[in-house]
Amino acid sequence: MRKLLASLAITMGAVGTAHADLEADADAAAGRDKAAACAACHGQEGISPSGAFPNLAGQQASYMAKQIMDIRDGNRVVPEMAGQVDNFSDQDAWDVARFYADKDAALGQADPDELLVERGRELYRAGDMAKGIPACAACHTPTGRGHRQCRLSGALRPASRVHRDHPAGFRRRQPRQ
Repeated sequence: MRKLLASLAITMGAVGTAHADLEADADAAAGRDKAAACAACHGQEGISPSGAFPNLAGQQASYMAKQIMDIRDGNRVVPEMAGQVDNFSDQDAWDVARFYADKDAALGQADPDELLVERGRELYRAGDMAKGIPACAACHTPTGRGHRQCRLSGALRPASRVHRDHPAGFRRRQPRQ
């Protein structure tokens, strides 16, 4: 049993080191070249011209790289992304993620309805336990900038509904890397 645990610890350490190396080696200039096709949906600077696609500018690099690899590997199905990242290496994913992470994030606009804004603030900070909705801030930080999770600050309204409206949305977890 001790040998098994020791082997597991060594393996996890090696995987973590490889992950850290890819993140540290991420090259925004190489990512810019790989991201050229992304501009059609996500905008030239990573700020989407349409609410149908999320803003990528200022997003967490670790979050984006994981999403790209999950889409590529079939672990996350996004029909609009079919074929877009199929040939990306892990390094390509990190390069594109770094390119967008280094961009200035979009600034959001709140709905002018004060009751709606207050309800949103309440859900973000405290959730609604009666409805099984956890506080958004628990994962996405009080500022909405995220850590390893998606940055919500400046998210487009329809894109942000994807998480809220998805049947398993609040149960979806991103493993720590």
